[in-house]
Amino acid sequence: MLGHMRSSITDHNTHKAATRRNRRWGAILVVMAALVTAFAVAAQAGPPVVPRLPGPPPILAPIPNPGYVGPTPNITKVANAIYVRAKSLQIAVHANPGLVLTQPVNVIVQFNSPDFRGLSQNAGLYDSSRGLNVGFMDDIKDGLPRPVTVTITLRENQYSFTIPGPNTIIVTPLFNATISQGKFTLDQDCDIVGDSEIHFGWRAPDGSWHEKGFSMSANQSRDVPEFNWWVNELSQQAIQKFRYPTMGFWEHDPGDVGVASPFVQPGIYPIVLPAISPQTKFENLKDIAGDSSCFGHFTYSIQNSPVVIPNL
Repeated sequence: MLGHMRSSITDHNTHKAATRRNRRWGAILVVMAALVTAFAVAAQAGPPVVPRLPGPPPILAPIPNPGYVGPTPNITKVANAIYVRAKSLQIAVHANPGLVLTQPVNVIVQFNSPDFRGLSQNAGLYDSSRGLNVGFMDDIKDGLPRPVTVTITLRENQYSFTIPGPNTIIVTPLFNATISQGKFTLDQDCDIVGDSEIHFGWRAPDGSWHEKGFSMSANQSRDVPEFNWWVNELSQQAIQKFRYPTMGFWEHDPGDVGVASPFVQPGIYPIVLPAISPQTKFENLKDIAGDSSCFGHFTYSIQNSPVVIPNL
């Protein structure tokens, strides 16, 4: 009786493996027939690979300095020492320390942005030991570049001087986009006896193909740290060239053949900004080789955060 049961299980697994291989080869033939069209579409919509390099350095904004002459020597000194730095959503008006003044000079800076919640006015007193740093952080709003007008006025007692303008800076919000490592959970066994040999494959936001294999049973989970992906200090337009990752899995028995990557095409949905709080993604998955009784799910999170430069 025991020998008959073993023989039945062996025959069932042999038939199951043969059925899976037939399904896979049939699916591969169908997919191969559509590869030319699929890859043509992917070539058009697929994002380019962008190296993970630091973003652009802060820019010196175009505040002209033809040799200002203010109403007092102190105002003249500070006016000609002022320069502006800008990066991402930030603008900072600076003057280096070291000027010798006989009277305090107050610097009032107005930042007028179409995306800000109102006209922002900040002020700072020039300090010979620390210089001057008057900063501004714009709102994200739609995340697109926008002009910000900077008006700088210096005051000493009853005297006042406004640096000629208009001085307009194009503010381009920059973002860091991060996709966390993922976790694959097998919800239903692919093999009746023993562990299922799972191969998990995915296309990263840049379209590159990756695979990871593990042996597991139903209701078990495996971390996929290689799923982690990020880009730093890119504009919204640059980040939206990337796509949300796509993924799939298949149960790989000894003797199985075939190419899995054509089954998982590059994503078509761009990574959308802004998403300041992490967004958890839950993907239900079935065996892409055609075993309808074999399924699982995959979870990961994505977060986009604006670039903030300390001490700009």
